[in-house]
Amino acid sequence: MIFFGVLIFLYPNSLNFLVASYLILVGTVKLITKIKGA
Repeated sequence: MIFFGVLIFLYPNSLNFLVASYLILVGTVKLITKIKGA
């Protein structure tokens, strides 16, 4: 949840916030998938 707090602080623009949140979500999912696959 700290990431979202930082994003809200750095990206007041809702569009930038959505894009950044999406990128973090995708990155987290890929990281978890890589760890589980290893």
